[in-house]
Amino acid sequence: MITIDTSQDPVVTIDRLATGQLKSLIRLLVDSEKGFNEAAHNILDADLAGLFQSLAIARAEMVVELQYLIQDQGDVDSDGGTMAGIAHRIWLDLRSVIRSQDSDAILAEAERGENYIKLEYERAMRMVWGDHIHSLLSLHFLTVQATRDQIGNLRDFLGAI
Repeated sequence: MITIDTSQDPVVTIDRLATGQLKSLIRLLVDSEKGFNEAAHNILDADLAGLFQSLAIARAEMVVELQYLIQDQGDVDSDGGTMAGIAHRIWLDLRSVIRSQDSDAILAEAERGENYIKLEYERAMRMVWGDHIHSLLSLHFLTVQATRDQIGNLRDFLGAI
């Protein structure tokens, strides 16, 4: 059991399953950040490159927030379970699409990745957390959902042109 002392929750106890879920989210977000950075550097459209760069920065911030919850207790090890493999495959698919520099295909793959991350946040939010952690997860979920919607809307718009 990991105990996280926060200013908003006197003491929040997180079991190993919940800690594992946080680590899985961190791995997904790191993969997402890398994917957005790679897309920003390889896409020809300057506006999309700027969007992907800002999304990568936002993901890095989300990673730090989740790592704080775990590292505060000295638990920094990261296992390479199935979740990491799935996330890696998603971003490998994106990587191959990025090399083609096809904006529509890149947006479609990014949207697919966002859908997966969104599902993992939904799973995490069903666990029992203290108010502070649940609020952070909810905020992250809304960010991922907004990113997914933004990418989907851009894909639809560009496809209609």
